[in-house]
Amino acid sequence: MNQKSTDVELEGKIKELEQDALGRIKEEKTLKPNAEQINFSNTELENSHLVDGKYSIMDLVDIEILHNSLDKFSLASGFTAGLLEYPSQKRLISTGLRNICTKFHRAFPESAEICRDSNIQLTEHSKELQGPSINTCRHGLVDGVTPIVIRGRNIAYLITGQIFFEKPDIKRFKKQAKMYGYDLDAYLEALSEVPVVSEDQFKNALSFLKEQSTIIAEIGLKNLELKESTKELEIEKSNLKEANIALQVLLDKRHEDKKEMEENVLTNVTEMMIPYFEKIRKTKLNVQQQTILSILESYLNEIASPFTRKISQTYLNLTPTEIEVANLIRHGRNSKEIADIMCLSTRTIYNHRKSIRKKLGIENKEINLRSYLLSFR
Repeated sequence: MNQKSTDVELEGKIKELEQDALGRIKEEKTLKPNAEQINFSNTELENSHLVDGKYSIMDLVDIEILHNSLDKFSLASGFTAGLLEYPSQKRLISTGLRNICTKFHRAFPESAEICRDSNIQLTEHSKELQGPSINTCRHGLVDGVTPIVIRGRNIAYLITGQIFFEKPDIKRFKKQAKMYGYDLDAYLEALSEVPVVSEDQFKNALSFLKEQSTIIAEIGLKNLELKESTKELEIEKSNLKEANIALQVLLDKRHEDKKEMEENVLTNVTEMMIPYFEKIRKTKLNVQQQTILSILESYLNEIASPFTRKISQTYLNLTPTEIEVANLIRHGRNSKEIADIMCLSTRTIYNHRKSIRKKLGIENKEINLRSYLLSFR
């Protein structure tokens, strides 16, 4: 058998292997859903990355601060770092990523799906272990994750990797380049940039990220508790506001009812009783009887009107006698009539009027005392 026929046979076998590999990939896709194929219409699955069914990692952690921290970790250690939201596999943070992943594995649609599936396998394995997980992805690089758990809920993962524990099999990566249509030389150059580290080194880096995840979880939990307490305060504030509104409504109603009652009493006195006083006054009464009738009429008017209460509340320094005089003035009685009603001298009534004007602050002012007293309604 000559060299040419051998090369042809070898090339044919390679093509068969490629077709077989592509067939297996397509078969795996149909058997196992990737992150994009998962049905998120189910409520439980939709909320599986939310704490208490409502808080995501982005609600509980300052992503910008965490990004800066992971960026420094990558610069200091040479390891990549990232934050994966679970279960969507959405990358919220990526630092120090290798060219072999950014320019090839994740840049081409078919191989990018392999990357997503590898992340799913890695995070699911970590979930089963309830801790850090290390695995070789289907592109041949080593990755590791550690979970961020808040209230028993895996809401995200810190991921690192894109390294080798031993020198890579060049033949394998050449086949991958051909399978996915990569530029072979550029791909092999990117491959040469991937570091080979010991397993202990990688575990130490993952251990550091595990501690970071614990800190992140503690911060997230405190932020969550703060959110909940803030929400409770807002609810209490809202309830208090509603209670104050209800109380104000009741007070306004009480004021309206009170005003209505006063108006009804005044109306009843004015329409039902005052006319009879006028009829009695037209009968033959002696001076004493007229005086008593006037006093009774005055006191009845005083009971029916809020004037006495209002003036006593506003001007607490008025004496009871001065309030009685003020009430009679308000009802149109002159000094002589008031003197007769109260069995006092006209001079005494004059002095009371003068004292009332002074206490009301209208002394030496051109203000009619009766008009001023009528303003107290």
